[in-house]
Amino acid sequence: MKKTSILVVLVLLVGAASYLVYRHAGQNKVLPRDVNVTVTLKPSLNTRFTDLPYMLAVAVQNDKSSSNMIYPYIPGMESLSFDDTEKREFAVPGSIGSGSADVKLVREALAAAGIDVPAEQDFVGFPSPSEAGQYKMRAYFRAPAGIRPTDKLYVIYVHHEKGDFGKDLSWTKLIKVKVEL
Repeated sequence: MKKTSILVVLVLLVGAASYLVYRHAGQNKVLPRDVNVTVTLKPSLNTRFTDLPYMLAVAVQNDKSSSNMIYPYIPGMESLSFDDTEKREFAVPGSIGSGSADVKLVREALAAAGIDVPAEQDFVGFPSPSEAGQYKMRAYFRAPAGIRPTDKLYVIYVHHEKGDFGKDLSWTKLIKVKVEL
């Protein structure tokens, strides 16, 4: 009788622990409300990049550490670049690029907002610092066809997170770019 009681208690403890682990396996540690991103498109005043007439001024506030990429959706954008000689107040990513999983999430975020993206549209993104805090970044580029103040421009913040057991908990946030040309 005593052995049966101990066995029942052990089974209940293992079951309760398994349930709690399973229940919390799919919960994000970072939510969209933990990240605030503002983006403004301005004429570039950078004398180093005279062939890149546009500047994206990006401000990111992470309340929690976050592995992320930021993808501009600016039709015709070319030659995305950062100036590593700017003031120390501006974060400069170590690299730019894209991954097929990210591009899929970016396209899905734009489609969910009713934005029709041509199949040939390429996406190039850059990470903001992953540590919690406030960061400013400046990205320079050109758009041979030009940009009008009425164009609908966006950046897509892609948060990367793996839950317990490798579950993908990534999410996206669509941010409208304020145009000041």
